[in-house]
Amino acid sequence: MNNFGSENILKRFMPLSELVSFIDWTPFFHFWNFKGIYPAILENDEARKVYEAALTVLCAADDIEVSCILRFFDAHATQDDNIVVRVPSGCACGCVQVSREVQLPMLRQQEEGSQYECLTDFLPLKGSTKMGLFCVKVQDHNRHTVTDSAADNDEYTRLLRDAICARFADACATWLEKQAEKYISDNVKIIRPAFGYPASPDHSLKKDVFDILHIEETVGATLTENYSIIPSTSITGLMIAHPQAHYFGVGKIGKDQWTDYRLRRGFSEHEMQKLLPL
Repeated sequence: MNNFGSENILKRFMPLSELVSFIDWTPFFHFWNFKGIYPAILENDEARKVYEAALTVLCAADDIEVSCILRFFDAHATQDDNIVVRVPSGCACGCVQVSREVQLPMLRQQEEGSQYECLTDFLPLKGSTKMGLFCVKVQDHNRHTVTDSAADNDEYTRLLRDAICARFADACATWLEKQAEKYISDNVKIIRPAFGYPASPDHSLKKDVFDILHIEETVGATLTENYSIIPSTSITGLMIAHPQAHYFGVGKIGKDQWTDYRLRRGFSEHEMQKLLPL
């Protein structure tokens, strides 16, 4: 069975109880500079104290909002490492009238010793397959109250809540992945590379996804001129299913690919240098 992309998802104000079991706690401890893996790291008394403080916050976290959207589109790759997404447009009655193609340029590993991989390797050059675009928004509606307080532990509480929100963002993305897994066969793997991360380091691609998914209207997240998502503990990216799909980092690229990518994105040299410095 491989019906990947059969279910689009839009959830506003998800119950946190649905996501707690998907939390990966190990990065939470790394945020606090503890070394080790959860749950073994709880043998460290200081790490356990932070964990217990986090659980206390979780028990009264009604003011943390988690919303998400995952939508699937027909997509294919091009020889020059672009992902082409076919975005349908519909009328009020729901029938499809026209579609447009949006190109999302990708970068390929170029360093000696790498596998010279690119995310386009997991999409067909001919025909099309389903590919997901997603956004997870996590907002702490108590943030300003905490920040403006004069309590001595204000900064600690703020950092604690930020770290928890980041874990909920990852947990929600994992939850989305699990929903998509219901439609794939055992030999197919799913990855969900986020923009601004090693496999797709260009933050500006967030804007393309924000436009396609109408993210401001659907989940209420916004994007700054510098492509930072507000709230900051939010992520957006791709969801790809392929037997050989896996995560990797693009790493350092040469001036030749840098220039080619700049032209594919339509950026000036100044804009490109700000996004992806050589």
